[in-house]
Formats: sequence, C-alpha cells, structure tokens
Amino acid sequence: MTNFVYILDGNLARIGVIEGWSSIIWAKRYWTNGDCEIYTAATPEALQLASTGVYIERPDDDMVCRIDRIELTTSAENGDYLTIHGTDVKQLLDQRIIWSATTAQGVAETFARQLVSDALIVPIYAARQAVKPNGQTLLSLAPAAGFTEPSTEQVTYKNLGAKIEEICRRYGWGSRITRNGSVLAFELYAGVDRSNSVFFAEEYDNLISTDYLIDRTRIMNVALVGGSGEGALRICEPAGVTKGTARWEQFIDAKDESSTITWKDLVTAYPLVADGGYGSIVPRQTGYAYNMSQFDVQILDDEQRIRIANKYPGGIYFSSLDGGCYYRVTNVDIATLDSMTPADADPVVLTYIAYSPRLMTIGYDSLAGYGEQTSFDGEIEPNTNFVFGVDYDLGDIVTIRSSYGVTAAVRITEVIESEDENGYRVEPKFEYQN
Repeated sequence: MTNFVYILDGNLARIGVIEGWSSIIWAKRYWTNGDCEIYTAATPEALQLASTGVYIERPDDDMVCRIDRIELTTSAENGDYLTIHGTDVKQLLDQRIIWSATTAQGVAETFARQLVSDALIVPIYAARQAVKPNGQTLLSLAPAAGFTEPSTEQVTYKNLGAKIEEICRRYGWGSRITRNGSVLAFELYAGVDRSNSVFFAEEYDNLISTDYLIDRTRIMNVALVGGSGEGALRICEPAGVTKGTARWEQFIDAKDESSTITWKDLVTAYPLVADGGYGSIVPRQTGYAYNMSQFDVQILDDEQRIRIANKYPGGIYFSSLDGGCYYRVTNVDIATLDSMTPADADPVVLTYIAYSPRLMTIGYDSLAGYGEQTSFDGEIEPNTNFVFGVDYDLGDIVTIRSSYGVTAAVRITEVIESEDENGYRVEPKFEYQN
C-alpha cells in the first residue's frame, strides 16, 4: 500500500495529496459498497484539501471513494487529528430507482447495463443524469464483459443499486465503478477461480485466524409469487422444488410485475417477422393476438418444465450453449392487443407462457437471500506466499482450510486493507461457494 492518497475535485482532477497518516482503512466489496477512512495529523492545509475535495483515490488501487465525512478533533494532550471518511462511488447506483418498467428478454449483462444507462448516463429526464460541476458527463459504461447468461424479467421502481446487486449475486458477478481518465466507468466483472492454486491455511504460514460460521436460521426454499389479477383470476407461479419436511414456503406479492407492457417493449423483446423475428399480429374472436411461429420459454426448474409441457404439448426441450434450458413451442400467442396497427405506447397483455417465467425469476431471486449460510472470515499474513492484488484479488475463488480441518472453496467478497503503527494487514471475508 502506498503512503499517500490523491484528493480529487468534482471534475475528477487531482488537487493534492494526503500523506503521512497515522492509520488508513481501505475496504473493497464485491457486491456492496466499499469505503475508506484516513486518520492523520490535522493541519490547515490538510483540512482545506479534505474540505475542498470530492473524491479520494489510491495510486495503487482502482476504487474511488467520495468524501462524505470529515471530523476534526483537537486535544491539548494528544494533538489535533483529522478523520476523513469516504464511500465507494458505486454508491451512485443507490441514488437512483428504476424509474419506469424495464424489460429483460435476452442477456442479463445487457439488461443490467441498460438499467444503469437509463438511470444515470442517458436518462429520459435530464435531471437524473450524473454530471460533473463543469456540466460534462460523470459516468460511462466500460466495455461489456461478454457474459451470456439469459434473463427474463421486468422491473419497475426498485432501487437501482439493490437490483444490480441482486443480478450480480444471481450469477456470481461483481460490479464496480472506477475512474477512466476524466470520467467514471461502470462495469460488471467476475472473479477468477483460483481454488486449485491459491491456498490459505495455518500449515502454509499465511493464515493468522479464521471465524467459521454455519447459520441455519434463515431457510426458505419455495416461493409462491402472486402477479397480475385479483382473487381467483390472479396469476400465481411457484418457484422451488423442495419437498417434505425440508420444504419452507413463503408468498411474494409481485403485483408490480405487471403482465401489461407496451407494444414497443413487446416487439423489442420478440421482433416481428419483418424485423427478423418470429412474431406477427393475427385476428382472434375477441381482438387480436401477437403470435410467435417459434417461441423459447426459459425453464428454471423441473416442475415448471412439466407445467409448460402439459399446457403447451408438442414442444422441444433443449439446452443452449450458454447453459440455459428452454422449451421451444410453435404457433403460440404470447400477448393480446386491441389493434392490428398498435402504436409504440399502446398496452399489450402478456399471456401465461410469456408472463410466468418473469414471476418465477422474482421468486428465485427472493429465495437466493435465504438458506443455510456458510462463511469464513479470516486474517491473512499479507506478504508470504500469496500477495493480494498479485496472486489473488477481490471476487476470486480460493481454497481455505482451518486448523480443524474444515476446507472449502470460497469467494473473496470483501478485502479490508489497513495500515497503522503495527504495520500492514489484509483481512478478507470469504463466502462459501455452493
């Protein structure tokens, strides 16, 4: 760790350095916001710099923090000290909600990037855009990681930061906002599996202490998700297949996951034949329908596969190259509409085959926060056989073994670097990989 940090102004220009601190804590987190704290002797220059500055960055790390708390403590006995606290700029995501209904029907990474762009980079309402004091754009999108995991869902009004974290936890990704020259850049990324090459154990003299926890107090493995409709006409879809005494159920009210979307959203997700897709408008006894000559339903569990096959027999069940499972049906209506020539903003109502996977996704996302939790916390000897930032990093999967023989492949979800009069320390938090 270097012995100084840069202070930046609101336009991301470096305006000075803080150095010679008494202590520093630098905490990075894979899914949630990191933070930092610097404790240094108070001088008029340091106070002026901290008060004027907006951001903190280290020359040897990619996390940028916003200064959110400055405390000046004066003491005739111990001297005057300045405490500067900052929070990861990823907190920008927490400052926005998903303003309008946004539909995912395709790649999850593309969906997540769209949510960030719509909220902070190119929003419909200019006031929502993240800009610097000079009026220039503050946030951009870094190049996509190229993840191919599929997603089928619609989201409205949820906090953006919470939604990005939910997506990342679902697929094992991390998110970060780093500085790219004069702008900040949002990206999704994935840690590297180093479980066969990076080991932490007392026998290797690189593990100082561990805290191993098994928590079975929050178990919930089946969800009934209630979507559109009222009473007996309400559409409800189960998620989860656990049986018997091991089954723990909950109800999720998802009325905000409307089965009504706009015509534009429908044909964006499922293009017309004229646009290279499989969709066309056909007349029915009561109005019109959007019919797909070929439609692939994402299958999330075996019980759903049986339900879909019973309701829409004759389909083909297959696995895609990206690992997703699908049930392909032909000549199926996926929405009802009122006109043969709908306008972009006209409402259409999804049928069961297109709507139910959205409810199931909500159910499984909710269940992801429950279940048996197994975690390791540990303090690592920082400068032995494996070096943080060189041999392993935040988000990576490594192997850890306690003195009691408990061995597991674990993901590094948090790393706290600290330095004071006692030296430099690295304290990671590990999360068990199922």
